[in-house]
Amino acid sequence: MQQLYRETQAKGIHKFRPLCNLTDEWGCPSGEPVIGIPFYLATPDLAQLERDMNDLEDAREIMMYMRHEADTHSITRTSSTNRLSGATSSVRFAALSR
Repeated sequence: MQQLYRETQAKGIHKFRPLCNLTDEWGCPSGEPVIGIPFYLATPDLAQLERDMNDLEDAREIMMYMRHEADTHSITRTSSTNRLSGATSSVRFAALSR
């Protein structure tokens, strides 16, 4: 998460700090301001177990998923805000993956 926060800061996005929860897979629950991170990334022991059982993401893939979920989060949040305020603009974070 700290890497994602540094990237958004570098892009001039200073107030974007989505909450994160441990879940069973990557995701951004519809309408919820949270990014779900797989629980097996929480500790080295769980990561090793996942590596032994499946294919554990490398650092590049983890950041790719984080950026994707952050973008999904921003769209969900912006869409909810737009419905309330009537605004039509949205903030996208695709530039972070470049």
